[in-house]
Amino acid sequence: MKKIEFIDAQQMKQMHPDTFEVPDQNDLRELKVGDTVKVCAFKERFWAEITAIEGDKITATVENVLLTKFLKYKDWIEFETRHIYDIIKKDQFQKMDQKAIEEMKQRVTKKIKTQSKGHRRI
Repeated sequence: MKKIEFIDAQQMKQMHPDTFEVPDQNDLRELKVGDTVKVCAFKERFWAEITAIEGDKITATVENVLLTKFLKYKDWIEFETRHIYDIIKKDQFQKMDQKAIEEMKQRVTKKIKTQSKGHRRI
């Protein structure tokens, strides 16, 4: 597993309390294997699916294509709960209907196409 320096989302919230939202400590304590979380490394935010939790230490797989060359889709990564920017609970995916899933895929595809043209948004 590669050693990666993640951005501390909790620290970012302290620096920008009026404009920066992160999960609270209760949400972080309720994380489960199969949940998907947003983290940030190499100046790029991305989603990762949790595969193991040991205290504050999380093991996960990268769940989207990144612009950085240092990480790839499905790479294994390790980080701490303080690095989490957002959470999608596993059961949220299970409750989505097919139309919502298709709309989400279209938004992601459009974003990837935009990013590949050099218009990068973090």
